Amino acid sequence: MSASTVTAPAPQAGEAAELVASLHDRMTHVIDSEVARLIRRVSFTPATHTELATALNRIADALLGPVCARVSAHAGTPDADRYVTAARELFALTPGRPDTGWTA
Repeated sequence: MSASTVTAPAPQAGEAAELVASLHDRMTHVIDSEVARLIRRVSFTPATHTELATALNRIADALLGPVCARVSAHAGTPDADRYVTAARELFALTPGRPDTGWTA
């Protein structure tokens, strides 16, 4: 086998799971920050606050759900690195940087 045909091993399921968890953590942080910012600017009842946070979480879950499912489904396959790398790039997640939400 020549050096040009050697491929790196696919990311393991654990790496994909950590990435998915980081995406969810980042989503939660962004939603919580934006709701807190909005509450400082606009007066809401506790019920409205809860409903707003719930609606934003549903939207984020709907947007991130397919990405997380795809990354998880391809963990351990030859395409896994492509999906993990794409998610890292799209969501600005950098391994080893806690400020990006991913410390693996």
